[in-house]
Amino acid sequence: MQGRYAYFADNATSNAFEVWAISSSTPIRVGQANLALAPCAEQVQGNFVYIVECNTTSYLEIFDVSNPSAPLRASLSTLNGTSSNMSGIAVSGNYAYVVNNGTSTAFEIWDVSNPYAPVRASQNNLLAAGWGIAVSGKYAYMVNANPTNGFEIWDVSSAVNPVRVSSR
Repeated sequence: MQGRYAYFADNATSNAFEVWAISSSTPIRVGQANLALAPCAEQVQGNFVYIVECNTTSYLEIFDVSNPSAPLRASLSTLNGTSSNMSGIAVSGNYAYVVNNGTSTAFEIWDVSNPYAPVRASQNNLLAAGWGIAVSGKYAYMVNANPTNGFEIWDVSSAVNPVRVSSR
């Protein structure tokens, strides 16, 4: 949710991306668009919604929602995760951070300073399958799916050369 709108990526058969006005006690769907694949995670920042989609291929799909009644696909980029388990996304500043909980344990950083033409800045390997991610300042915090209660902290002050600083 952001402002007066809620954004939903529905992984039903329609693979619908929906925009709902929530400024009154009765929410109203004001916009809708099709997704390339079923969504796994999403993040809203400014006028853009960043969606990680997964199936046999994984995508980073970005929608421009500056006109909520007509969401526009800004871009569709293929992620390098080797399974259908892209599981987390965080957007901070000009970068989108994506983790994979499948067999590839991928941690990708994308330069999204131009959401219409995102560029992969780096791809890294986690120690274990990533489940969720949060970014604060120059650090990315990732929860691992296995081992239980595991996590990693990465210094992402250099998007092209992030460094693991801690793990548990």
